Amino acid sequence: MLDFGGGAGRDAIRALARSLLGVDVTSDAEAVRAAAAQALSSGVVASDDAVFLNDLLNLPQPTDLRHIYEAMDAGTRSRGQLDLVARILDRQSRQRPRVLVVEDLHWADRLVLMQLARLTTAVAQCPALLIMTSRIEGDPLDETWRAQVSGASLTTIDLGPLPRDDARALAEALIAANTAFAEGCVGQRQPALPFYRPGQADRSAVSCRSPALRNQQRPPPASF
Repeated sequence: MLDFGGGAGRDAIRALARSLLGVDVTSDAEAVRAAAAQALSSGVVASDDAVFLNDLLNLPQPTDLRHIYEAMDAGTRSRGQLDLVARILDRQSRQRPRVLVVEDLHWADRLVLMQLARLTTAVAQCPALLIMTSRIEGDPLDETWRAQVSGASLTTIDLGPLPRDDARALAEALIAANTAFAEGCVGQRQPALPFYRPGQADRSAVSCRSPALRNQQRPPPASF
């Protein structure tokens, strides 16, 4: 799980871009610069998109691109980021199918929902799957949002919680047979947030829950 939202360069699109390029939000600056260089040299990212790549990875703009970046307004930068992520996803998924997972949509703000609408339309054009999870209460994917992605195929699955014994058995198997900790996870889980098991495809996962909220809300159950 990649946490974001509590610091510079830690929003949904940046977190997914980093994951698609093989780095995460905790990678050091050297690893991020190496991933950017590899993306450019391999053709995953075109040289014309370098300014948006630096922005996505929270890297400083080189001198020859700084004036271009500074001349852009916020809308242009945002659209450039989203378009670049769509192109990265298209190129990477054609090498190997991708699964993108965005969890806790009930915490998402309007910007994140707009970004996810763009990502949803991009996923519809390439061998990738986008999985988004939300509590039933507060589900933000309403008719207005769905109208923005009318060209994409959407499937909604309402998941109920596992029976307690099954949830305990699953938790114990995934948490190194730590029975006490597993029991705590089962005891804290909420009905709208069942345990689930990951698939076998390459998986990039982020959560829409800001770390800043964790001190104010009861922690959600562990996801695996």
